[in-house]
Amino acid sequence: KLLAARMETTDSTFEPRQDQRFLNFQRHITDIQQQGASNSLLEGNGAEGEMQEDVVFSQAQQTLTCPLTTVLMRRPMRNKKCQHSYEESAIMEFIHKQRQKKRPIKCPVVGCDNVDIHKEDLEFDPVLFCKIESRRREETSS
Repeated sequence: KLLAARMETTDSTFEPRQDQRFLNFQRHITDIQQQGASNSLLEGNGAEGEMQEDVVFSQAQQTLTCPLTTVLMRRPMRNKKCQHSYEESAIMEFIHKQRQKKRPIKCPVVGCDNVDIHKEDLEFDPVLFCKIESRRREETSS
């Protein structure tokens, strides 16, 4: 429906891959699908099921924590090139320090091949922000 409504209000040159609302929506759907797949891993029995649960939980934790600070992010900034997210203050400090040392700025996520991070590549991630706030509420209510 979003795409159809957008097509009615714009000309035929509309590019959904460049529309931030569409990209956020698509990412949200992907997250829901991945969560469903993760839930199916939890259906195992005994020690194997517990181990899979730990793996799924740790993977979920990693997406909400900054790779630089390893703590839950407060203001997540998503890299438009590689899609990784970082705490705003941590990534800005990282970029500043690397520039002072005249070093290339490589994404701090292990295994990522993005070696050219610029402040302009970063944008606030409202979808991740909502997930983080939801996690904070869960932690304070339990």
